[in-house]
Amino acid sequence: MSILKNIVKKGKNATLSIGLESVFKNIVKEYADLLYFKFDSSKSFLEFDLMLKDELSSLKVRIENFNILKKNNHHYIIIPELTTSREWINTIAKEYIVDKEILLPDEYATFYEMIT
Repeated sequence: MSILKNIVKKGKNATLSIGLESVFKNIVKEYADLLYFKFDSSKSFLEFDLMLKDELSSLKVRIENFNILKKNNHHYIIIPELTTSREWINTIAKEYIVDKEILLPDEYATFYEMIT
């Protein structure tokens, strides 16, 4: 990969990460504070820490190899690998999130298009 392409790709990823972090903070603000956020579209990787209201320790979440799917004019995320710092949440995630098509809100469609 040329140096210029690499620079452009890193810049796009950094800009997208900042935008997604802002959107994510807004989504969780009623029940948690976002302590840490890392996103890399080239690796389909998302990692974040939340301090949930009335909790004593933060919740760490790591999502790997996600895929954004567009179907019938809607966007879905498929998460094959999700781990958290809480075993009980890992169990629920395997049942209801991992490898499921999760409908994403239409108002963030611009971000989905940039990720894919």
